[in-house]
Amino acid sequence: SDLGSALVLSRRNLSAADVNLSATDAKLIALELRMMHSALTKCDLRNNWLGAAGAKSVAEALRGNAVMQELNVSNNHLGKNSNDERDVAGVRAFAKVLPTMAALRSLSLARNWIDAEGAQHLAAALPRCK
Repeated sequence: SDLGSALVLSRRNLSAADVNLSATDAKLIALELRMMHSALTKCDLRNNWLGAAGAKSVAEALRGNAVMQELNVSNNHLGKNSNDERDVAGVRAFAKVLPTMAALRSLSLARNWIDAEGAQHLAAALPRCK
């Protein structure tokens, strides 16, 4: 993918939906998320191929974000690795980070190959979310 032309960034929103982002692209997205940590209120990365590795990069970049209100990472194969094999590491990374995101009000994780183990990690994290 050509990340530069695919990324739409405004003062408060980052959008890179439907552009076939990979785990490698996710590392660059994570850099943007870190630089805009105190400003972004909406992040839309739906319909890409971040996989477990990309999910870990994005999740870590969001740790402690106190202003992000909407996050859409649906349909990104977060429960799979680059070989299309089960990998819960990305889902686990989001489960650890979600409770640190104080302003988050809307989260979409749909269609991500989240298995029972991943669902357990998320379920354990949700009561700690504010």
